[in-house]
Formats: sequence, C-alpha cells, structure tokens
Amino acid sequence: MKRIAVIAHGLSGGGAERVAALVANYFAQNNYDVLFVACYNNKREYVLDERIKYVFLKTKSENGTLCMIERSFLLKKQVKNFKADAAFSFITNELIPLVLSRIPVIPSLRMDPKYIEKYYLRKKIRLFVYHHAKNIIFQTEDARDYFDSSIRKKGVVIGNPIKDNLPYWKEEGHRKVFVTACRISKQKNIPMLINSFSEFHKTHSDYKLEIYGDGEPESYKQEMEDYCKKIKADSFIHFMGHTSEIHSIMSGCEAFFLTSDCEGLSNSMLEALAIGIPSVCTDCPPGGAKIYMKDGAGILIDVGDEKALTKAMCSIAESEQLRKELSEKEKYVRQVLQKDAVCRKWEELIRE
Repeated sequence: MKRIAVIAHGLSGGGAERVAALVANYFAQNNYDVLFVACYNNKREYVLDERIKYVFLKTKSENGTLCMIERSFLLKKQVKNFKADAAFSFITNELIPLVLSRIPVIPSLRMDPKYIEKYYLRKKIRLFVYHHAKNIIFQTEDARDYFDSSIRKKGVVIGNPIKDNLPYWKEEGHRKVFVTACRISKQKNIPMLINSFSEFHKTHSDYKLEIYGDGEPESYKQEMEDYCKKIKADSFIHFMGHTSEIHSIMSGCEAFFLTSDCEGLSNSMLEALAIGIPSVCTDCPPGGAKIYMKDGAGILIDVGDEKALTKAMCSIAESEQLRKELSEKEKYVRQVLQKDAVCRKWEELIRE
C-alpha cells in the first residue's frame, strides 16, 4: 500500500488541521504517495511536504446542503482519480459517496460525540459513515465508548502527535502572565476564565492574563472583549489574536489555563504539558484532559467551577514548589505523544 489520501477542513490553523498536516507529512516522509484534500478552506498556514499533492475542493453551489452534496462527489472523484489505497478523513459530512466506493476509509472523530446529537442530519450521516468505515480513530476511550458495539469494535484510540522541538518552560525568569490559546468560542467558556482571573487579580494585581486565538465566529471574540471592558478587566486581560509564536510565548509565562465545557482533545493543552508550563484544565468530556493530566501532571477542576479555578490560580502564583512539581510531572507527555510514534499507529491501521 503506497497511495494515501488525507482529507481535512484545510490547513488554516485548527487543531485537527495541525494533526492532519503532521500525519500527511509523516506518510510522505516514509515513501508514500500522498494526496491532501482541503474541503472547506484554502488558506495554508501549516506547511506540507513538497512531495504531497494538494487539492482544494472549490464548489459552485451557494446553498449549504447542495454545497455539501457537490463537495461529496468532488471528494470521491479526487480520491479515486488519485487511485488511493486508503483515505484518512478529519471530516465526516462529505464521506458517504467515498465510503460506498471500494476505497477503505478511516474517519477520525475530533469532537465530543454528544455534540453531534444537536444536529439530526449530521448525526445520521456520521453513523452511516462509521458503520461503513474500515476503522474509526477516536482520541479518547470515552468518545469511543459513546457509540454502540458495532462501532466500538472498529474503534482505535490514538492521542494527538506532539510537534517536534517544542521549547521547555522557563522555571526562572518567566513573566507573571497566565496564558490560554484556543479558538475563542462558547465551547471554551472564556467567561469562566475572565471571571476567575478578575477575582484572582484582586489579591495578585501584578499578574496579567493573555488570551491567544481567533474568534469563532469573530464577533464572539469582540463580545468577550466588550465583556472585559464592562467589568473593568480590560487593563489586565488582553486578547492577543493568533500567533505562530505561541509555543515560545507559553514557555515564558507562569501558567496555562483551559476552561472548556467540552473538548475533543486539546492540542494546546497537550503542547502546554509537553512544554512543562504549569497547567490547569477543566475535566471536560470526552475525557481528554483526565487521560494526560494525572498523577500530579497538571491540575484538573470541574467544568464551570470558577471558585476552584481561582483557587488553582492562587496556589500556582503563591508556590514556587508547586510550579516546579507540576512542570516536572507534565513533561512526560513529550515522550508519550512523540510524533513518529503516534503516526506509526495510524500507519498500522492500513498495514493490517
């Protein structure tokens, strides 16, 4: 087997897109012919190996449903013309024609499966695709076990690969800044982070909070900025936008926070752990944080618990020893999720 298709939203900066790019590059570097299909966005932030064939599916229809149908058949045509031996997909809605072909398709779920329940059509499409797929890649056991036994037996749990050459946290000389990096959307519960930090700031006025990432939608980011102004927190809570230097920035801050209500498996959380910056995350479904933040590798708090978050902020700010202990225990993630080791698990699925 030598020809692999990787299907994704695009290469524009999302966590799933980052993993898609890493997987595609791994296969190209291991002598596979690789097709990368960008289905929604033609912006290219992540870099692909020059040997990879890149295709963007440009549709003509403006109607959402018709556009999805058109994209589905364009996708099937591209993958079949490439003569792919197998296809890994980070999207699901457009896969029905492809899974009904003779090409083995392996979709990957990158969100909390309960989120699917909100959308009847998307739920039905996903179940159909999963029942016809060769395997399904899940990020956590909880996500896999959400489905019935016929899907679970096809399920394979694989964590996200960590980027090579991440910096290490500066135990000494870091800024008195707490940091988060994420899509600024309702799912991330940014108001919880703002409220807790505002309470923390009353007794730790020399600290600042920096929030990195773009809004989804962009208007929500503006809504959060307006909220900070409303509660008079805009002088010490800053929205920094997107940056390609986030890992260097994280290594020079005092602690990382993620307050999501649900999360497939946060790349920024995994990268924070690998860097060794003291980290605090919510124990949100489907269980990604609790898998990797265990035995003192970071601090887990309940979803929505602002008081626990404020307490964790105070504990980290007031204890050099705690910061050091968290950092030392977190860095194991760097070995567990080493890029090539994780990508080999994807390769094993097609070698079978």
